Amino acid sequence: MGEGQEQRAVNDIRAASHNGTWVLLQNCELGLGLMDEMEDMLKAMDGAVHENFRLFITAMPNPKFPLGLLQMSTKVTNEPPNGLRAGLVRSFTVTVDQDRLERIDTPGQAPLWRRLLFTLCFLHSVVQERRKFGPLGWCIPYEYNAGDLNACISFLERHLYAGQISWQTLTYMVAEAQYGGKITDDLDRRMFAAYATKWVTPKTLEDGFSFNPGELIAPIPKDFNYAVMDSLDVESYRSFGHDFPEIDSPEIFGLHPNADLAFRKKEVKELIDTVGETQPRSTGGGGGKARSMDEVVTEKCGELLAMMPDDYVEDDYRRKIRKLGGLSQPMNIFLF
Repeated sequence: MGEGQEQRAVNDIRAASHNGTWVLLQNCELGLGLMDEMEDMLKAMDGAVHENFRLFITAMPNPKFPLGLLQMSTKVTNEPPNGLRAGLVRSFTVTVDQDRLERIDTPGQAPLWRRLLFTLCFLHSVVQERRKFGPLGWCIPYEYNAGDLNACISFLERHLYAGQISWQTLTYMVAEAQYGGKITDDLDRRMFAAYATKWVTPKTLEDGFSFNPGELIAPIPKDFNYAVMDSLDVESYRSFGHDFPEIDSPEIFGLHPNADLAFRKKEVKELIDTVGETQPRSTGGGGGKARSMDEVVTEKCGELLAMMPDDYVEDDYRRKIRKLGGLSQPMNIFLF
């Protein structure tokens, strides 16, 4: 953002604050110089602006974005849902509605349409969730979004209208053209192709088909069966999604259960880094009734502690280990 653009933005903000209109500044991560001045400018305008004035700022995450400006703003983020349950429910809420579910009503193709529709939504949730495992999930964390899913569904709909389905064409369009258009790493391309060739196949149409691995290393929570849903009512798909386990087994993504350890370490590191970034940047103080950074962090830590499980009681776990055979078992020694 050049100096001329920054000055025009400042003039627009000042004019809108007097006239009571709205201002939208987009891609502000490209104009961090203006953002550094924005906090002082808005504080100087406090109490002297029209009640209808609104200032909207859009920006990608940037570590150099002024923290003070973020703290004085009302923040809205648009992020992918967390977990297979949330991902599937969102797909059948935002992307697929009752009208779309009934779009193909030919007797021979309607069941095929519904089952493949569910398969594409499940595949979309899986490849999104795989990003949380870092390099174990994808060599490069691609930004898959609802647009990719919508493009695949639209192609499937047109393909079914055209006549008999070509599985090779459908697999290619999903893995290579739509999602594959974002993939730049050869190993990631091979990984996505493995998903498509395994799930976007005639076997998906067979009764009893399941996305569960054939041989499990560790049991899936609640012994849940990730089957292909086929129903005439979109609410049935949402209810089925709500029944998914709260914690997803890494084996559903094709990963070893130990991959969850890498995800938990990554999650904790991000939490600690975020708490550290909210610490005061200077020792200087100021007047006013606003809470200090330390108070904000202390309050957040209190909220997190309230969510923690009960304290570790050694005697309880000793009794559990005795029921498992005592310390004569190597696994029990490790657990102890």
